[in-house]
Amino acid sequence: PGLNDRSPIEQVHLKFCKNILGVRKNASNLATRAELGRYPLWIEVYTRLYSYYKRLVKEVPTNSLQFEAFLAQQELQRCKSPCWLSNVSKILEESGFAYLLISRENNTLFAQTELKQRLKDMFVQNFYSELNSLGTKENQGNKLRTYKKLKHSYEKEKYLDIENFSYRRAMTKLRVSDHPLHIEAGRYNKTPPNDRLCIFCNRNCVENEVHFVVECPLYREIRNSFISSIHLNQSYTHLTKDQMFTYMMSSSNVNTIEKLCKFVYACLKKREKASKP
Repeated sequence: PGLNDRSPIEQVHLKFCKNILGVRKNASNLATRAELGRYPLWIEVYTRLYSYYKRLVKEVPTNSLQFEAFLAQQELQRCKSPCWLSNVSKILEESGFAYLLISRENNTLFAQTELKQRLKDMFVQNFYSELNSLGTKENQGNKLRTYKKLKHSYEKEKYLDIENFSYRRAMTKLRVSDHPLHIEAGRYNKTPPNDRLCIFCNRNCVENEVHFVVECPLYREIRNSFISSIHLNQSYTHLTKDQMFTYMMSSSNVNTIEKLCKFVYACLKKREKASKP
């Protein structure tokens, strides 16, 4: 309760994450944290909140000022007035740990680590629910339409271990749709998604991430060199464009991942050069 992406502490956290990834401040908060496998700070805050609550109930002397303040909190809660203790109760109830609302006479075993893990599990569940919901709104040109295809586990992505920051940043920008392709740029001048066509070829295709990576002839030479370097077998030729994109972007091989990042970087640079008058 009271902590979300708009809270000052989470704003600092998100700014830190975006600086690490090299993306713009308007990049998706959802995808930014997920790329790094980071969790919102409220999970740590709530866990420590419970730890303090536990100490107040079980350890603080009954004749102390702290305990008197705690009794005052209990009275406020009984009167249904907003207070710190009400927030603790809400956190525990919403995460399925209502039984941890303890008293001095209750010897319930504490599960602080379990509470933290439950909060993380709830966050990940909500993350995928939101990602799948947003990713279906194709008619709105949603920023996460591509990320939905690529993010299958909530953990730091392997490509972020590559030393070259420029290569890493290029890959991040493509994955989280923080790039100059018309599918994204067209959002700002309200161009309908189906009209955000590639101006670098005559195929009359929307310039989205799939077209950029798999199809556009502007990058054919770079693409062929990349495919040759990773010894891709001929079975890929039978894949659809979407399947090919997912196949290329989902490699777990460290050497392939680095070459893929270099390929994306080179393509973005070529596009930048081709865009200049």
